[in-house]
Amino acid sequence: MKLINKISIRFLGVVLLLTPVCVIISYNSIRNKIDNTQIARMKTMNDNVAQLLKEGKISDNYTLGKPIQITKLNSSLPSQKVEIINGSRNQKDVDKKGCLLTVNSFYNINGSTYKITSYNYTTNESQIFWGMMYGMTWKLLLIIIAIIIMARIMSKKMFAPFRESIHTLSSFNLKNRQKIQLPKSNIKELQELNSFIQNMTNKAVEDYNRAREFSENASHELQTPLAVMRTKMELLAETNITEEQAALIADMQNAIEKLSSINRSLVLLSKLDNHEFSTQEQIKFCRITRSVLSMYEDWISLKELCVSTKLDSNIILNIHPSLAEILVANLVSNAIRHNIDGGKLDIVLTNKMLRICNTGEPLDIPHDDIFRRFKKGNQSSDGIGLGLSIVQQICNKTNFFVNYNYINQQHTFSVYFDKNYREENVVISEEKTVAAEA
Repeated sequence: MKLINKISIRFLGVVLLLTPVCVIISYNSIRNKIDNTQIARMKTMNDNVAQLLKEGKISDNYTLGKPIQITKLNSSLPSQKVEIINGSRNQKDVDKKGCLLTVNSFYNINGSTYKITSYNYTTNESQIFWGMMYGMTWKLLLIIIAIIIMARIMSKKMFAPFRESIHTLSSFNLKNRQKIQLPKSNIKELQELNSFIQNMTNKAVEDYNRAREFSENASHELQTPLAVMRTKMELLAETNITEEQAALIADMQNAIEKLSSINRSLVLLSKLDNHEFSTQEQIKFCRITRSVLSMYEDWISLKELCVSTKLDSNIILNIHPSLAEILVANLVSNAIRHNIDGGKLDIVLTNKMLRICNTGEPLDIPHDDIFRRFKKGNQSSDGIGLGLSIVQQICNKTNFFVNYNYINQQHTFSVYFDKNYREENVVISEEKTVAAEA
């Protein structure tokens, strides 16, 4: 829900809650004002009639048919000289004319007690109430219409800087290495928000530049001494050395190669974290899968693996070519490395998923840790523990999903390209894993 709509609804809610209270207050105020005005007017009228009666200027014929009645009493003057009665002598008159208001005033005139009565029909209470409700209903409708119209007009003007800030922020890209320029506003809250966003993005750009510069420098500075060490070891291996020295040199060369592989993997992870790979290129994933398999043919033959492939054609995916090759290569090399001699390697590729299964020993670590950095399923293996972490990172950047399970002495890695297909198959694979463990 938009902010302006939420504010309008809250404001209308307050208006709807306060309106009945205002109607009741106004109704009581108007009714009392009408009654008090009529009572004061009739009291004055009774006083004038009493004065005329004292002067002998009024007779019964004069008041006949008028809303004034003069009655001579045989009793003494009562303590309450004014009596107010709300009621009617004839209920039909009330229904036709309204509520009858009667004022009785008592006077001592020339030694005699007189009661002067005046009455008048006032507006019925229900008529006042429903009249007010009718007027208030129209006012509410006008208020609602005015709020809706004014909210739309004001939102376009008042929230224009906010929308510009959102648009600028949505187009912000760390790879451009440029600081954003937010529009100016005379609203204090928007000024504070823009100031916070400006500082946050500037800090992000600076951190990104430092991280990228560090990774580039670290990669370059590490590769140089590694290359020197590799060259020196090759030269040393060509000299007259003993068998024991040759074994030590071989171990050192393996350690150098492993260190070089770690360096390349960490640099790749850093680039993935910094979003340095575009994922807007459509490629044939089946072609890359076949290319990776041909690259590992010698290793597969060395371990005498039985390979079964089922690769659909024309599998078009939206992924960077380098990331696609690294993704498949890491999964295939992992399946070969942790396979047993003479084991099985099954690879299935459809437009929904890539599945790689291999025989092998169970993991030495929990299944949830297999994609963590420097975590290896078999601690005695010669892997560096970064390949599967890179796989998961690539899947996160390309909106794929990778899943692992171990069933019937087979490791299975599944990369799902379709979200709905993924959710269905993950549930099924988890159920199979639980059943197998049971």
